[in-house]
Amino acid sequence: MAKVLLVGTLDSKVEAVSLLARKLGEAGLAVAVVDLSGSRAKLARVRKVPIIRLARSRARKSRQVALREMALAAESAAEGILANVRPDIVVLVGGSAGASLGMPFLLSAPFRARKFVVTTIPRISLGQLPSDVCVIPSHVDLEGMNGALAEALRVAAAQVAAAASVRPETTRKQVVAITQLGVTTRCARGLRVRLEGLGVEVVSFHAVADGASALPSLVEERQIWAVVDLTLSDMTTDRIVRRSGSGWGRLRRVIQAGVPLVVVPGAVNSVIFEGRASVPVRFRRRRFLWPVPGIAVMRLSRRESVRIGRELAMVLSMARRRVLVVVPEKGLSESDRAGGERARRWDGTLAGMWYDAHANRALVRSLQRHSRRDVVDIVAARQHINDEDFVETLATACRSYLGLPRNAEAR
Repeated sequence: MAKVLLVGTLDSKVEAVSLLARKLGEAGLAVAVVDLSGSRAKLARVRKVPIIRLARSRARKSRQVALREMALAAESAAEGILANVRPDIVVLVGGSAGASLGMPFLLSAPFRARKFVVTTIPRISLGQLPSDVCVIPSHVDLEGMNGALAEALRVAAAQVAAAASVRPETTRKQVVAITQLGVTTRCARGLRVRLEGLGVEVVSFHAVADGASALPSLVEERQIWAVVDLTLSDMTTDRIVRRSGSGWGRLRRVIQAGVPLVVVPGAVNSVIFEGRASVPVRFRRRRFLWPVPGIAVMRLSRRESVRIGRELAMVLSMARRRVLVVVPEKGLSESDRAGGERARRWDGTLAGMWYDAHANRALVRSLQRHSRRDVVDIVAARQHINDEDFVETLATACRSYLGLPRNAEAR
C-alpha cells in the first residue's frame, strides 16, 4: 500500500485536507497528515489517519511572527518526519502562506517520492520548486467547502491516486546518465547507442533547469551508476550572467557523490538566454546566434573562455576519484565548427564566423594548466563533437574508463 504524506495548515484548511485525506483513503492509500499550524483541529469524517502536529507557541503574536515560527518549525522537522514516515507521495495543500510553509517537505523529500502541490497560486509564484513537483491548480480558494472546491479536490485526489498506481520499474543494468541539448544531440544519441550495446541503460537529461537539477538528485540516491556530462552550457550561463557561486553545482554534487564521471565540454563556450529581452545591456555588443524564436545564444570571449577553463579545472580537481575529460578540438557544438554558422550583432548585422578556434584553444589550455594531473585525465581529439569519429573516440574512452564488460549487468 502506497503511503501519502499530506502537508497543510489545519487551522485554516482543515476542510480541504479532510476531503483529500478521505478520498485518498478510499482509493486504498495509507495517509498521514502534517499540521503545520500546530492547531488542535480534527479531520472531518476521516478515521485512522495519524496527525503529526508541529510545535507552536500559544502566546498571542502577530501573523508575521506566527508564520515565521511555523516556517522554522517546518524546516527543522521536515527531514525527521520524512525519514520516519518514508512516504511514496508528498502532497502539499495551501495558499500562498501554506505553500511557502510546507516547501521544506518538498525540498527534503527524496527524488523517488512523487510530489504534488494543491494550491490556488500559479507555479511561477511558488519560487524554486523542485523539478519533479506537479502543481494541481484550484481556481477557487481553499477556504471552507463548496461544490467548486470539492470538485477540484476530487480531481487532485484522483491524480495522486493514479500516480500511486504506477510502480517504479527496476533494472539490473548499470545506469549511465548523459546530458545533452539540441546542439550536442547527435553526439549524445550516438554514444547512447554504443553504450546500450555494451549492456548498460542510458538516461538522457536536458541540460537546462529541470533536467540539470534532477540528475544529481538521482546520483545521490544511487539510482545512477556513472555520468557522462556532455553539455555544460547551463553552468557557463550561470557563471557568466548571474555570477553565481553555484554555477558548477551539478558537477560539484556528482563529484561529491563519488560516481564515475566523464566530462565533455559540449557547448561550454555558449551562454543561452530566453529571448532578446533577457539579455543584459552589458552584453549587447557581443556576438549572437538566434537559433529559434525565444532563444538567444552568446559566444564567450577569449578572456571568458580562459576563466571558464580555469573554473572547470578547479571543480574537477576536487574529485576523490579520477575524472576523464574528452575534448573535441574542432568544435564544441553543432554551430561551433569551421565554415559553420555566421554570428550576428545585436542589431542583426553579420559579425563574422561563430566558430572561434583561438577562444576554444584558450579554454582548453586553461583547463589543462589548472587541472590536477593526479585527478583529471584530459584526452584531446582532433574531431568535432558531433562527428561520428568523435562519438567512437568517446565511446571507446568511456568503455575503458568505466571498465565496462561486454555485458554490464549490475555486479
